[in-house]
Amino acid sequence: MDPKPSFLQSKTFKGILFGLCIAAILLFTFEAGVYVGAQKAKFSMMWSKNYPQNFFPGQHAMPFPFDGTEDQTQTQEIEPGDMNDHGAVGEIIKIDQTTIVVKGDNEAEKNVLIQSDTLIERGPDMIKISDLQTGDHVVIFGSPNDSGQIQAKLVRVLPPHFLSYVH
Repeated sequence: MDPKPSFLQSKTFKGILFGLCIAAILLFTFEAGVYVGAQKAKFSMMWSKNYPQNFFPGQHAMPFPFDGTEDQTQTQEIEPGDMNDHGAVGEIIKIDQTTIVVKGDNEAEKNVLIQSDTLIERGPDMIKISDLQTGDHVVIFGSPNDSGQIQAKLVRVLPPHFLSYVH
């Protein structure tokens, strides 16, 4: 006669244990999704909240009805080309140690962060931020940060004769 198996070795216990493991995995996956969604929402909120002062300093650039701080009667229309958050094209109007301000065609100003790994090119040569001058025309590629500034990956200084083709 077979001895009666203990509860820890029974199929019922193994089924319950398997079910609990699946539930724990599903709960962990759900919590990870909630965390990622909250981080994306936080980024979007901070980026849009800081957009006007980073790209249109001193102007009422666009209404943000969700924060209640903008006067709806003093807004101005923004051209679709002003909304490029991954780069900039225009003239350098201000240079700091790690930041440059670029003014585009529509007078929109963009704050650009220059990091240690940012590539800065003038023709075939690699240059440093100290070689840039106000009045230089540049094309910048990068990505936005939480404050709405562009973290530059590449800054290319345009030759002076290039401007005759653009305008």
